[in-house]
Amino acid sequence: MIIFEPAPEPENGKIYYAEVKFCASGQFRFSSKIDFEQYKRNYPNTIFFIVSLKGIYEVSLDTFDKSGRINLNDKDDLLIEKNSVFNLRTGSILHFKKLLDAFVSDLPKRIKL
Repeated sequence: MIIFEPAPEPENGKIYYAEVKFCASGQFRFSSKIDFEQYKRNYPNTIFFIVSLKGIYEVSLDTFDKSGRINLNDKDDLLIEKNSVFNLRTGSILHFKKLLDAFVSDLPKRIKL
């Protein structure tokens, strides 16, 4: 998806490529270093909304380590309600969190998380 960062003057806002990813463990990695490098080269303003069982995180490419990995378990500062480039309304964030809660509660108990 393509999203636009709000700015006082619309022509000064940035355009971002955004993706939503899910990782139950809170540890996200690209499938390969080549995949990570392609994102950096082709979509330098990428923002990932990474959904884990703990919350929804807003993560820029710069936040990943050199191998394309990030452990979100100790990155509470990246939770969407604490760090939003896009000035999301509190109501929108609460709506997303309710969707996450509904999703997690529907996961089969046999899935090892």
